[in-house]
Formats: sequence, structure tokens, C-alpha cells
Amino acid sequence: MDRRLFDAAQTRNIDSLHQLLRENALLLDQIALFSSEIPLHIAYTAGKFDFVKEIINLKPDLAKEVNQNGFSFMHMAVVSGHLEIVSELMKVDPSLCRFQQGTHDMKTPFQFASIKGRANEINEMLSGCAECIEDVTLQKETALQLAVKCCQFEAVSVLVHWIGFSTSLYMIKILTSKFPLEFELGMCILAMFFSYNTALTYISADDVTVVVIIITAILSSITPLLSKWIQRLIGWIIKFTVENIHNII
Repeated sequence: MDRRLFDAAQTRNIDSLHQLLRENALLLDQIALFSSEIPLHIAYTAGKFDFVKEIINLKPDLAKEVNQNGFSFMHMAVVSGHLEIVSELMKVDPSLCRFQQGTHDMKTPFQFASIKGRANEINEMLSGCAECIEDVTLQKETALQLAVKCCQFEAVSVLVHWIGFSTSLYMIKILTSKFPLEFELGMCILAMFFSYNTALTYISADDVTVVVIIITAILSSITPLLSKWIQRLIGWIIKFTVENIHNII
């Protein structure tokens, strides 16, 4: 890397950055191709966030470069809890929160946010890319599972809000199926479910009370049963098809 660019990154000298780019408009592209030192990471490590934002604006593709450990810039911002940088990166490319490169078991920045309990960063990423909540790890763990496993209750609260209260209670019940005091926990979840539906029914207008009851209580209650029934139906269809495939041929 050009020593002058390194110094500019270390000292947060944006004017020097622009001067270097006037001398060589392809400077950032050349660094991305041939240098192991990424000025974006250097400036971030030195805490020069305004310099970081300027480089992101000038060369958005640098946000996808990874360091020697396979961490992207979004990974670093999430783990350190720098909401301003996360917001800036989400403006550049919302899919960065799903970025995964390096080792085969590398987690996405969104999954790291759940592990670290970065509630604000989770909210920011979900606002820009709601699909990131669907990503799973190599072990098939969701962000909610990771947050529960790491006891990051603020992160769990944010994820529950986005997934939906009733669905989240059901997921938590599944995730804690082998925990100690499983029965007592199940009773608490059931009490929360009824309290939630009672509150919604009480505060709803009279002309929509029946609709609220149907949506929040009945539909959310039968969803797990319906999903199991559909799975069994699909299994039965596959089994029937396999057993009768020779007759069809």
C-alpha cells in the first residue's frame, strides 16, 4: 500500500485522500487487487470513522474485502457495536449483513449481532434487509437460536418483535425442549400467550374484536399443528409415490 494512503488512514486526513486520488484515480482499485492491507480496515481500527465513511462512499466494493481472519468490514462494525458504521454500510448494500466468506463455518454479520446481543444493530439490519433473519449457520441454527443460546435477551426481544410474538413463543418452546424445568417454562410461555391475546382483545375496538381473536389466538395456535399436518401429508405423498412408482411406469 502507498505509505501516504496508510498515513492518511491513520491520521483521518480526508483532504490527503482526495489529493492521492487526484494523482491516481485507480488507487483504491489497485489496493483492493494487490494489497493485503485494506485502508478501510486500517482507518476503522484506528477509530477514524469519518475517514471510513468517506472511503465507503468512494469505493463501496471495499466493504466486501475481508481481513486475514475472513472478517468483512460489516463483521468488524457489528462485533464492535458501531451502529453509525453499520447504518452507513446498509445504505451502500443491504446484503452486506448476510455476507459470508472465509472459513466454511463463518457466520454472517447478522448472526454475530445476535451472538453479541447488538440490539440496535439487529434492528438496523432487519430494517434494510428483513431476509437476513432467515439465514442459518452450518449447524442449522437461526439468529434467534444463537441469541437464546448466548443468553442475549435484548437481542431475543428484538428478534421476537420482528418474527411475531406467537410464532416466537413457539420457537422458544422448541429451542428449550431439553432444558431443566421444561414443564415450568412451558407453563410460563402459555401464560404469556394468553396474557398477550387477552391484552390485544381488551384494547381493540369493539367492531374488530372478533377479528383480533381469530388472528392472534386461533390462527397462531393452529399454525404449529397445521405445519406438522402439512409435513405429514407431504411425507405420505412421497411414500405413496415411491411405493407406486413401478405400477405407474
